[in-house]
Amino acid sequence: MKEFRAWNPENRQMLYNVAVQDGKHVTPEQTSGCDYWDAVLVPNNNIVIQFTGLLDKNGKKIFENDILKIYYQNNQKSYLKEVKWLNDISNKGRWDALDNCAYTSCKVVGNIFENPEFLEE
Repeated sequence: MKEFRAWNPENRQMLYNVAVQDGKHVTPEQTSGCDYWDAVLVPNNNIVIQFTGLLDKNGKKIFENDILKIYYQNNQKSYLKEVKWLNDISNKGRWDALDNCAYTSCKVVGNIFENPEFLEE
């Protein structure tokens, strides 16, 4: 089963350990055979967010829409970038931002829902 969380825009709250089945947000009790993900706005206007399968330099899980602080030049400089799934003709399915850093030289500093100001600069 893939791992998800969801953003509830009405309550401005992140929901953790969310299960998704047939493109719908379901409760943990309803998760039998739950391995299908569809990037849709789910019931209650929750936005489903997928785990990338990778960890940052502190061992924190990296999810879609997280904001990473990516270090370079021997950790002397850094920049912020949002994790996005790219699946167009030129990208053929990959996580943007993750290929811009060695996985041990980036860390999750927030996400676009709770910390949009991080990317406004």
